[in-house]
Amino acid sequence: MNTKIIAVIASIGLALSLGLVACGGGGASSASSSSASSQKTELTGDQMIDAAFAACPIDENSAFDVAVSAVHDGVAVVTFSSPYGDFSYTIDAYTGEVVDKTEPTEALEKAGLNPLDKDPITLATTACLNAYKTNGKETNVKCAPRTDDGVQKVRVEFDFDGKHYDLDYDVATGKITEYNSDVEAAANEKEAADKQAAEIEKAKAAAAAATENGTKMLSDDEATGMALDAVWNVYVGNKDAQDIMLTPTTEGGAQKVEVELTLDGEYCKFIYDVATGEITKQ
Repeated sequence: MNTKIIAVIASIGLALSLGLVACGGGGASSASSSSASSQKTELTGDQMIDAAFAACPIDENSAFDVAVSAVHDGVAVVTFSSPYGDFSYTIDAYTGEVVDKTEPTEALEKAGLNPLDKDPITLATTACLNAYKTNGKETNVKCAPRTDDGVQKVRVEFDFDGKHYDLDYDVATGKITEYNSDVEAAANEKEAADKQAAEIEKAKAAAAAATENGTKMLSDDEATGMALDAVWNVYVGNKDAQDIMLTPTTEGGAQKVEVELTLDGEYCKFIYDVATGEITKQ
């Protein structure tokens, strides 16, 4: 009996001893883990902003009022506004991982935006207005995409603080320069002249065909169709055309069409000579 009691006591003592060692080991492991956690490097505010925009469908140049919160429980919140609405990204302050986000989904879907498809017009407009610090006080903002020797650009115009600004935004580089209206005007004049010459040739061909068919004049539908095509090709292009009116007329026996419309909000009237294809702006 005594031998069994001593054996049991010895076994209990050994178990307690092993338990204490295990507990001691666990404490050391916990301390080591805590030490390793404290040695993590926290990302800078700029790095967390970069992480947010890497996951964002719009370009950083389209954002304003960018802010980063203080780190709490290992995360920080990056917020900013844009022409599409407000964005918010919760960022892991150590890894840069986006753990939560809030985006203006409906506006983005309407614009057809995704991380690989930037909107050049919004990008250009926001960049130009931010560069001149208009703070929402700009008026008469106009934008038009264009190409210059194969380079994609956006022309941005606006009025601010009593001045008119006419700028060129390079989509690839983000560079903003003043728009050279003289060079562009000369190019536009040449392009209009070339298009006018092409329309004259088309009109001559149509007139010849009408004569060959035994008629001297085209029908009103044919004449107005030719007039609209000619004015559109020469003067409208990418401009916003509204309130279009087509009126067939004759002047001294010559078949003509009056074309009235508003271009970018400005009333315009053209006279199209059906026989010659010439367009006169009044």
